[in-house]
Formats: sequence, C-alpha cells, structure tokens
Amino acid sequence: MRFNLNAEGINIFFEIKGYKKTKNRDDPDWCKCSYSFVADKWLNYSGENEEVLTCDEIEYLLEEIEKLLNDQLESDEELEFIEPDFSFELVTKKDLRNDERVIYIAKGHEIVDINMYWCVHFWDKGALTDNTLKISLFREDIVKLRDYFNEIVG
Repeated sequence: MRFNLNAEGINIFFEIKGYKKTKNRDDPDWCKCSYSFVADKWLNYSGENEEVLTCDEIEYLLEEIEKLLNDQLESDEELEFIEPDFSFELVTKKDLRNDERVIYIAKGHEIVDINMYWCVHFWDKGALTDNTLKISLFREDIVKLRDYFNEIVG
C-alpha cells in the first residue's frame, strides 16, 4: 500500500513496509520507508527502504493527526523523531478575531482551518544539511495521510 499525493505541484510518494504493533518502546522496531518528493525539474529527492521511522513513531504520528483533525490539540505541535529525515508541524484552527496583528477579516473568514507541514530534512554525502523542504498539507490531504497510517497500523 502506497501513499500518493500531489501537494500543489509537489508529488509525494510514501510507502511503509515491515510495520509491527509496538510491544516494547525501549527497543523500537524500525519500518522500511520508501519515499520520493518530485516537482518539475527543481526537485527529485528520494529514499528506498530507509529506516526513518519506528513503528512506535508511526503510531504516535497517527494519534497526533487524529487529535488535530478532531480539534483536540490545545496548541500547535512540532513532531520530531529519532532519525531527523522528517518532522511534522501540526497547526490548530485559528480564530483571527483574537489575533491583534489582523486588521480586517472578511465575513465568513474568521476561522482559519487546521493545516500541517511535512518537513523534509535533506542529507548530502551522508551528512544532514541545514536545508529543509516544508510542504503544506491541508485538511483533505491530512485526512488522506491519516487514512494511509490507519491502513498500516490496522
């Protein structure tokens, strides 16, 4: 089973293999993840069968995405993992009427819906670089990602 998404011009492919329900958090099992992020001629970044997420981290990510979708997060969160290849920023709904930086709000646009950033941290010649690609995912995309993780976790 693969996760495929066109995130406003960036084609994401993500596949998890070898998932096992977590039994011991002190001795994590690693999943094999294959991924690619491709956009036109300017982006072609991929990995195959990489140990970038543990089974426990997948379960945790799924739980936090569920909370985001159900408005159960009290504040924005950044999720980081043992391996630094990916991180995720979960952004809660915002009521713009409570934001002193906003001068004008058109009627019907007072609330900004949730979103999520999939942050890809780049490696070069075996070393982590300071370069990051931050991909915006909106509610519909987040639901698709949640559904994919649900299929994996079962």
